[in-house]
Amino acid sequence: TADRATPLLDDRTRRELVQPATPSFFDETAYSFRHILIRDAAYRSLPKRTRGELHETYAHWLEEKVGGREIGHEEVLGYHFEQAYRYRDELGLADDALGMRAGRLLASGGRRALARSDIAAAEGLLSRAAALLPEDDGERVECLLGLAVALRERGEFERAAKVNDEAIERAVATGLEGTGARGRLNAALLRLYRDPAGTDELVIAAEEALSLFERLEDDAGLAQALWFIALSHWNRCFVGRAEKLL
Repeated sequence: TADRATPLLDDRTRRELVQPATPSFFDETAYSFRHILIRDAAYRSLPKRTRGELHETYAHWLEEKVGGREIGHEEVLGYHFEQAYRYRDELGLADDALGMRAGRLLASGGRRALARSDIAAAEGLLSRAAALLPEDDGERVECLLGLAVALRERGEFERAAKVNDEAIERAVATGLEGTGARGRLNAALLRLYRDPAGTDELVIAAEEALSLFERLEDDAGLAQALWFIALSHWNRCFVGRAEKLL
């Protein structure tokens, strides 16, 4: 409580261990450690159970503060729920619901990072999310697709192909037709990066996917397929055809 915390913080401030800081929310009071080494030493002195409890407490507090506006806070929330889950797991007290919560938040943050072309952040967030979510969870399959794209953009084609193949396999196993089709499109595009002669294969894959996306009313899938066909026309200097599809 504030009554207990204030005297302790005042004492630590006098001893130059912490200092007042700018709060993230106008109605709060904040402190920071005076040096990162002090922070690390304090953190290492805590038992794992206490660390996990504090991470979870902070995450719930932040959820309450943002009041349902998690977008923009997913990475921080996901990190603290992730750490809480990890420490519980190490102690044999794993809470699957906590892991799921962390995974979905990290997945959301990873998708937003990918959308703004922050590839390094997308790779880190999506890989962590995939490690937390159940193997056949639809959200995890989407994470794998996004992770494959991030790896492709970093030029890690072999890793990208492996991750994308896993996404396709899990999508087929769980009946996610649209996700599997997008995975096959990504696979065809990835082959094009390594072999320019793969343009025809990409067009065939995209044209085959169109009817499926139409049946599923998957507008995002349709847009992706049309974009890939337009890209092939553009690369062959058929600008008019490309423009029509775009």
